[in-house]
Amino acid sequence: MRDIVKAATGQMIAAAVLGIVLGALMLLYPGGTVVLMQSAFVVFKALLSLFIICWVSSEAAGYFRVRATMTGIGTVLLGALAVILIWSLGLGIVYLVVAAFLLISGTGEIVDSFRAPRGTFFLTLLGLIDIIIGILVITNPVILPLLIAWYVLFWGISRLLLALELRRLFSL
Repeated sequence: MRDIVKAATGQMIAAAVLGIVLGALMLLYPGGTVVLMQSAFVVFKALLSLFIICWVSSEAAGYFRVRATMTGIGTVLLGALAVILIWSLGLGIVYLVVAAFLLISGTGEIVDSFRAPRGTFFLTLLGLIDIIIGILVITNPVILPLLIAWYVLFWGISRLLLALELRRLFSL
C-alpha cells in the first residue's frame, strides 16, 4: 500500500509543480494564454474533423458495399454537416465547455471530499474554487484567460498541499 501511495503522491507532486509553473507563466503573459487557447481549439477542430471523415468514410463504404446507397449518401451528408458545424463554432463555445467542466468537476470534488477519510479540506477547497470560477466564466467570459491562469496556479498549489498531506499521513 505504501508503494502505491508513494507513487501516486509523487505523480501528484510532479503535476502540481507543473501546474504552479504554468499558472505563473500564464499570469505573466495572459495574451499567450489566449493564443494558446485559440491554437488548441483549431487543433481540436482539425482532429475531430479528421475523426469524423474517417468514420464517415468507413460507414459509408460499408453501406455502399451492401447496396444501401441512400443510407450511404445520408451518412456522407451527415458527416459533411458535422464537419461544417464544427468549423462554424467559434471560440465562445470553448468558454461554455470550460465553465461546464469546472462546474461538474467542482461538484465531483466536493462529493468526493465526503468519501475521503482524510485530506478533505483540500478537495473541498478545490471544488469550491472550480465552481466559483465556472460561474465567473459563465457571467463574464472575457476574463477566462486570466481565470485559467489563476485556476492552474491554485490547482497546482492545492494538489501539492494534498500530496504532502497524504505523504505525511502515510509517513512516507
